[in-house]
Amino acid sequence: MKKSALKPLFAALLLAGTCAAQAAHLEVVDQLVFGGYSGSLNGAAFSADALDLSQDGDVSLLSGLSVTDTNYTHSSAADGYFFKTSQNFSMSITQAFTAAAGNIFSGDTLVGMPVITLKVAADGEAAGSDVFVSFSGLASAFNSYASGSGALTMDMAVISGSSTLGSYLWDASAVLSADQFISFGFNAKVGDELLLSGNMLSSLSADGAQALDVSASGQLAGAFTVTAVPEPEQYAMLLAGLGLMGLSIRRRAQV
Repeated sequence: MKKSALKPLFAALLLAGTCAAQAAHLEVVDQLVFGGYSGSLNGAAFSADALDLSQDGDVSLLSGLSVTDTNYTHSSAADGYFFKTSQNFSMSITQAFTAAAGNIFSGDTLVGMPVITLKVAADGEAAGSDVFVSFSGLASAFNSYASGSGALTMDMAVISGSSTLGSYLWDASAVLSADQFISFGFNAKVGDELLLSGNMLSSLSADGAQALDVSASGQLAGAFTVTAVPEPEQYAMLLAGLGLMGLSIRRRAQV
């Protein structure tokens, strides 16, 4: 291909790349998170609250407890995050109960992130500029309820005012092992405030009629990306560049 044909091609590709570049990011304005592990074993209650370790614009929630006796072992671990640098959001739970017959158990593990207020902050874009916010991730579940009963649910949503811009919900209670891909996107403007929420709940129970070995684990993790929405004149320049490229190639073919 001649050099003259390469010029419009390069210009068109460069403009296309510029239109899709990261234009802004999400910053944490405010947050409310909670969670933990609670239940009862042979009539005695137990609980462990999650620690809110959020700092420097990151959201971080952590909980865990492990108890071992001659006749039983039960444990729980849970966490939830939103990291400003990577724009990653995640929640995970692991819960297990192993016991000899005669032990009555009920336990819940919760990650609650109902309020994470995010602001669309500029990376060179002017306030009020149109942007496109997208989330891509993966949800996974692995449960073993063969000798007991349990439930596992997870959800997330992004809301603006009374409008839900993107959401995900999975009742994985009947799942032995499975993955689900998550993807959604929506339009916003630099300066907008959005509400991100997420919840994950695992419940295990045993009636003491038999020896038990039950467990549940789940994870939801992914990343947000904020890209510019091209102005109409940018689309026109892109089409013009592609048109010039086609014209140059046609002239070359006629020579």
